[in-house]
Amino acid sequence: MFNIIKFRSMAERHAGPGLTSEGDSHVTPVGAFLRRFKLDELPQFFNVLTGDMSVVGPRPKLPQFTAIPNMPYRPGITGLASIAFRRENQILGRVPPERVEHFYEERIMPVKANLDVCYMCQATPASDARVIAATAVSCVAPRILPRLLGSALQEPRFRVVPILEEEEA
Repeated sequence: MFNIIKFRSMAERHAGPGLTSEGDSHVTPVGAFLRRFKLDELPQFFNVLTGDMSVVGPRPKLPQFTAIPNMPYRPGITGLASIAFRRENQILGRVPPERVEHFYEERIMPVKANLDVCYMCQATPASDARVIAATAVSCVAPRILPRLLGSALQEPRFRVVPILEEEEA
């Protein structure tokens, strides 16, 4: 366990699951800008320098949302699941507030865990470089992501869009 360093993008929250949905009133205007371009993550490079994190790896989870206990990989600033769910707040924004935590635990967390484990089991320096490039591109031109990642996000087990569609059915 370690303290993750980030720019503050939200007003202090006293209770709740720690999940942010689109339109969350706790996100400040400056915080929204930082989050849109993932600039709130920049201070985490200090965590990389201290050895607590790597650049590519599974995102650190809040204790209540740890999908894979004792994950054998160092957490990262970015990863395949981070890219696949880069607009997670928009997905959660379409879920009724009283169901957000349950929806996250039942629908999103397992897919993220699968992405993290499958990616890390076959990660190479070249695949890490593609994830780093895809992360940068996802902030400014997400439409070209498929060219960078190839079919990595097209496999049925990694499909993100059906998650919400199944819930609405």
